[in-house]
Amino acid sequence: MTSSSGKKGVGISAAADMLNGLDKENRDRVLEIMIKKDPSLAHLIEEQMVKIDDLKTMTNNMLQDFVKVVSMEKLGMALKFGEESTLEFFLSKLSRSMSEDLKFYYDKKVPREKAQEAYQEVMNKIREMVDQGKLVLGGDQDEFV
Repeated sequence: MTSSSGKKGVGISAAADMLNGLDKENRDRVLEIMIKKDPSLAHLIEEQMVKIDDLKTMTNNMLQDFVKVVSMEKLGMALKFGEESTLEFFLSKLSRSMSEDLKFYYDKKVPREKAQEAYQEVMNKIREMVDQGKLVLGGDQDEFV
């Protein structure tokens, strides 16, 4: 690997970190522009980004730690911006009462701004836990021993 490709990898990671810090609407807008200008670079950056749908790759232990620090209300609102399969993941893994709470907040009509704030709070907590090594997302779980 040449040093320029190494620098590019660092740049991709830095760009993904910056985009992760944006709210969903602005992040999606920036990604859309990037896809039009350089689809392959946009794809590489997107692969490095933490997304709410990455939560489906959590182990049961990670899930237990995660729900200790994120309320079902915030998570339910945040999941409105993810795939339905991510909601189904949580509903299948959580206790009955937690699943009912999560589904209640997911189905509840709230102003878009309030849901976006919840999404941002949940994503901030996800990134914090990833940085602390408490969550490992998106990878092949078999590569960990």
